[in-house]
This record gives sequence, structure tokens and C-alpha cells, in this order.
Amino acid sequence: MASGKKPGQGGRKFALLIGVSEFGEGFKPLHTPPQAIAQFKEILTDPAIGGFPSDHVIDVLNPTVGDMQANIGEFFCNRRRKEDVLLFYFVGHGIKDEHGGFHFSTRQTRKFENGRLNSGTAVAASFILGQMSQSDSKRQVVILDCCFSGAFPDGALAMDDGAVNVKQQMGGQGRAVLTATTSTQYALEQDGEILSIYTRYLLEGLKTGAAAPENQEWIDAGHMHDYVRQKLETAAATMSPQLYAAREGRSIIIAKAPVGDPELRYRKLVQRHLRETGAISPVGRRRLTRQGKELGLASGRIIEIETEVCRPFQERHENLAEYEDAYREALNHEHPLSDFTRQELADYQRDLNLRDEDVQSIQAKLHQELHGVQGLDNAQALDSAQGLDSAADPSAPPSVVPSRSPSPSEQNRTFSYETVRVDETRVIVERIPQEAEYYTEDVGNGITFDMVKIPGGVFIMGSPKGEGTEDEQPQHQVTVPSFYMGKVVVTQAVYEAVIGSNPSHFKGDNRPVETVSWNDAIAFCRILSERTGNTYRLPSEAEWEYVCRANTTTTYSFGDAIAPELANYRESDLKQTSDVGRYPPNGFGVFDMHGNVWEWCLDHWHEHYKGAPADGNAWIDDGDKSLRLLRGGSWDSYPRNCRSAYRYYDNPDDRYSNLGFRVVCRAPRALR
Repeated sequence: MASGKKPGQGGRKFALLIGVSEFGEGFKPLHTPPQAIAQFKEILTDPAIGGFPSDHVIDVLNPTVGDMQANIGEFFCNRRRKEDVLLFYFVGHGIKDEHGGFHFSTRQTRKFENGRLNSGTAVAASFILGQMSQSDSKRQVVILDCCFSGAFPDGALAMDDGAVNVKQQMGGQGRAVLTATTSTQYALEQDGEILSIYTRYLLEGLKTGAAAPENQEWIDAGHMHDYVRQKLETAAATMSPQLYAAREGRSIIIAKAPVGDPELRYRKLVQRHLRETGAISPVGRRRLTRQGKELGLASGRIIEIETEVCRPFQERHENLAEYEDAYREALNHEHPLSDFTRQELADYQRDLNLRDEDVQSIQAKLHQELHGVQGLDNAQALDSAQGLDSAADPSAPPSVVPSRSPSPSEQNRTFSYETVRVDETRVIVERIPQEAEYYTEDVGNGITFDMVKIPGGVFIMGSPKGEGTEDEQPQHQVTVPSFYMGKVVVTQAVYEAVIGSNPSHFKGDNRPVETVSWNDAIAFCRILSERTGNTYRLPSEAEWEYVCRANTTTTYSFGDAIAPELANYRESDLKQTSDVGRYPPNGFGVFDMHGNVWEWCLDHWHEHYKGAPADGNAWIDDGDKSLRLLRGGSWDSYPRNCRSAYRYYDNPDDRYSNLGFRVVCRAPRALR
């Protein structure tokens, strides 16, 4: 293979590797950083892989604040060539202070008695960013194997409910910032492992060359990220590695890949033959046997390579089996499960890096075995046996819970309203009086909300060619059964009454709750369902668009144009959320379907509607499992993003001041 410089990628290569495993009061020690920086240095200085001169790679373990700042300052400020490649790797605790600032831990890092970070014992991201900016290098790669708050007592690097804007605090021109997680997830250490799961696959991709695309001899920052993310989607589905790249930051070359190497070729062949379950078909096995012989690989080495490639799948299967054993033991020990045991199981689920949807089917199966429940799907069986919320399963029908007598406020009533139609000049040309049924749900302390009855029907979902983008096509017919939807998005008063806190940036009891993640919304639905006896959940994407259109086929529910008098969006110039119900409702009597806040839906993100469900259910098969649907636009959205057909997505744990949600209920108990 060629060993020269890739065009436009010349220059010297320098690396600073910092690991912190020892800390002051309030932080539990970590065991992986020493091995991480040692192995990373070995790979970077290998002439056949990283090609970094050994005296250009500095490794620092457990520095003081002063030592860490001095090393970072010398590393960046002493580099004056634009073509130099600078790689900064940090593994340890990342901490977010009470003001949202991001800090790197040192061996001196500690907390005050009140639990707040003593920021004088850590190195602020702003300091590092300042040093990076003083370098003339336009090829800077930052790799962060950490999270952005303090540690849980059990040793996981933990996140609190706030988010860190990594791109803002660490990004810049000619840079690539790779992180082990989003800013509200965990970067886990695992017992018995010498490396964190993120660094393990990072180094594996570099050492074996597997991170390089087929027949390419270079591994750049983007390739590294793509490889690790693909591995973690299987082995650690709760982690979502991120890449924040400015300009051509993604294409910064890190290492070489041994193109033509028999072991690398066989590794990629195995990856190609793997099914989604991690299994290899009989035909695939025959082909691999033949190809292994043709490549001249020893049978022992073939087994080792296949074991490495299949390891994420094997780990996942082992973790699922481990959780099933633990849950079975818990049920045999006590039933129903106590709150203490439930919390222990939730902690164990996190230890095993399993998602809620991973463990729910296990729980349902074991409850079916225990109770012999017949004729119910898994989610229903789980609800029936344990009283858990089926809203956590997007496809689950209403739970089976004990019936209760409805209060007078829950009886169906009707309300009158007026919806409008506008022409292409945004002038209101028609006002249409309407009526709709609704019931009122009481969440305590005098706080209530209304649920509007949505009649079942058939509609055409998606946008016609020429209106939107390819992800809104093809248009397709969907049949939606009758259900109830919140007359307005969940307000801050309702959210606080149910959850006990208000995360919103723009405060106001009658404003939408915002700065809430998809996971927050799911938790709200679960608690609300337990409190009221009615099963609440997020709407499916099809349900949302059906309600938004309200029997219209125009760009917006009120016509082919939008105006500041009709919705809160960018042209309204409010620059913040507004009280719910301020603008005219649509034909179903539902308010604010366009603008104000983006609304979470149950569905996973899909790039088009090919294969989409036609029955109104959430689409959670295939697609991108790391992303969730958003609909409706917000106060800072352009008109085109507020259309009835417009689709957007975000990570399920992201929180911004334009993200909110509303709830639906398929069959309220009091009205069945």
C-alpha cells in the first residue's frame, strides 16, 4: 500500500492523551483510564497505524490542575503550522457545573459539602478552547470518553438532567469533536474490562483497520466515529456517540489502514455476512470457510477474528439473559415487586446497558409465565400482572387496570369553537363554527387538562411532490381509529403537578412545558397513567398528522399560507413560547398544532414512508433507533417547518427550549 501523505493532509502529527482515574471528595475512582492512554499511545506511535513520532505523543495520568493546564497550553500554543494534526484525548470524569459550564476532572477535583463542583479543582472547557484557538493548526481532533456531570456512587459516569452544548463549548473551525455519548447519557465502565466500551471500539477500529471503508487506506475522524457508533448500536444501545465537525473536520486523517491485509479483508467479510441478530447463515458460513482458506488464514485466527466481530452481539445476548435471570429471581422472591426491588432492577438495567424496550418484553414474558395470562400481548400482560405503564411500549394498546368510578369532571361534554380558513394572501376568508366532545382529567391540586375526542377516519399522509422533501413521501393512505388527544400541549402547570418540577426556560403556568426530552415525555405519560388509571402516551406520527390536518389537504390546517395571527413561529417575532390556546384551533378543536413548540411522537426516525404502517400505529421497526420524531415546528421555526406534513427528529434525550409534547388516550376508562 502507499505510505505517503494523502493530498492536502501533510504536516506533522502530535497527540496529548490525558487520563484521570483518581479524584477528590465526591467522585469514585475509575479503573480504565491508565490502560486507555497506554494502549492509545501504542497504536498512535505504531508506524503501520498512527505513524505519530513517539516524542510527539504525550501521555499524562492523574495530573493536578496546574499540570493539566500546562500540558494543554504547551500542546496547543506551541503548534504554529496550519497543516499539523493535533489529537487531544481525554478519559475521566466530565462535570457540568450549576451554570452549565463543562469541566474536565483532575486528581484534585472534588465537590463541596452541598454537592456542587469546586470549579477551582477542575479544568474548564473554556480554558482548553482558548488554548486550541491559539494554535494555527486547522486539523484538530478532540476525543472525549467521559460524560458531562458528576459520578453516581456505583461508578458510572453519570449525567444529570441538564445538557451540555459540546459543539459550542468545544467546537470550532477545522475541528472534529468526538464524544462517547450525547450530553445526557452515560459513559460506562464495566466490571472486569480494562477499557471503557467506547475506547475499546475506538482502538479496535484503528488497530485492525476495520474503521476504514472498503478498499480505503486512510482512517479519518468521521470513519472512527461511524465505526464506534455502529458497534455501540449493538453492544450498548443506550449510548449514542456524537461527532461535532466544523468545516472539513470529519475528514482529518488519523491513521492508516492495511489495505490488502488478509485479516482485515476477512474481518470485513464477516461483518458483511452478519445478520441483525449477530448470526451467520449456513450459506454465509460456507462462503466464509472458502474465503478464509483462500486468504491463507489459520483456523485459530479465523475463530479469533469472528469472535471479535461478533462480540457486540454476544455481549448484548448475554446482558439480556442476565437481566432475565435477575428478573425471574426477583419475582420468585417477592410479588408484587417492592419499590426498592424495582429500583434495584432499574439500576441493574443501566449496568447492563439495556433500553426500556429491551427489558419490557422480558418482563412481560415472565409475568405471563407467572400468571398464565392468555390472549394478551406482552405489554398488556405486563400491565395486568404488575400495573406497569404500557405507554412505555409505543405499540401497546391500553393497559388492563382495575376499573374505577368516573368523577363528574371525566364525563364527555362538548365545547364550541371557531376555526378559520385563509387564502394565499394570508387573509381570513372564512370562519366556521364547530363543536367537539372532550373530557377533563384532574391531576390534583386543582390542576386539570382537557382531552378532545378525535373521530376515526381515513386520510392521505405526507406531502405531494413539489411541496416538501423526499422524507415526506410517498403519500399513502392511513386509517386512524378514534382516540383522544390533548386540546393543547402539556402545560407547565400540568407537568409540575405530575412530575413535581418545571424544567422550562420560558416560565408560565399556561405556557407549554419545554426543555423536555422524549424520555422525559415517556416518563410523564407513565406517571400520569398510574395516577389517573387512564393510559396516556405520546401520539404516533400518523395520529399527529391526522389531527393536525383535521380533514384538510392544504399545506396548513387553515389553508396554504400561515400568518402571525394564526400561530407562534419565527415571523410572529415573539422569540419565545406563548400561552397555549392563544391562536384559533383547527377543525378538530385542537390548538397550536403549528408552531409554539415541537411535539415529540412515539416513532423512530425513517427517511421516507416506504413500508410505513397504514393503521395509525407508531412505526418503530427498522429505521434509526437512536432518533425520535418531532412534528409541528416551534416559535423559532420558519413557515415551511410548520407545515402539516413536515417531519423532523432529535435524540430522545435532548432537551431544548423549543421541544414539548402533548398526550393521547385511546380509550379513557371512564368513557368506555
